[in-house]
Amino acid sequence: MKSIVIKNVKDTNVNDFYYLIVDNFNANEIEEKEELLKNAKKFSNDYKISYLTENNKIVAFALYFIFEDVIYLEYLVSDKNYRKMGYAFKLVQNLTENFTNIIIAVDNENNENYYKKIGAVELDFVFKCPPLGDGKKIIGYKLLCINYKYLTYKKLKNILNIVFDCYENAKSFINSQFCNFVDEDLVKISH
Repeated sequence: MKSIVIKNVKDTNVNDFYYLIVDNFNANEIEEKEELLKNAKKFSNDYKISYLTENNKIVAFALYFIFEDVIYLEYLVSDKNYRKMGYAFKLVQNLTENFTNIIIAVDNENNENYYKKIGAVELDFVFKCPPLGDGKKIIGYKLLCINYKYLTYKKLKNILNIVFDCYENAKSFINSQFCNFVDEDLVKISH
């Protein structure tokens, strides 16, 4: 039986889904388990996991932050044995029923194509992620948005500052990327 479960990450056993992150992401993209737990504690009820199970096994999950009507989607992962079965899409579809502006940062064409195929549009803003630890490099991400309605640069800046707050110097690094934008202007769609 398939079902979608939504929980606060702090109320979830991270080991139940963390193996899927390790199996599906490059080493430089993997958030340490301790960081997930720190975010879960810090953001409490605003850091959620939605997951789909089949025969009591998590086969796909979405890990995300909630900011009023906006979501920052941190991970969307399907077990490699259950891909191309629509599970990740069902999770995204479930989120779009309740939220506008589901923001996703992508750094490769495969991810970008997948999200565009399920309705994402590219925002006219390239986000440079702060170095996430010693020796880590700065990664440029395209920002995509599913269910785009209304998003100001100020709100986008605030969301990115909160999501990356646990990293040293992240706030000044992120804020410097918004110098050329007026806070109240709407983030534009790239064409």
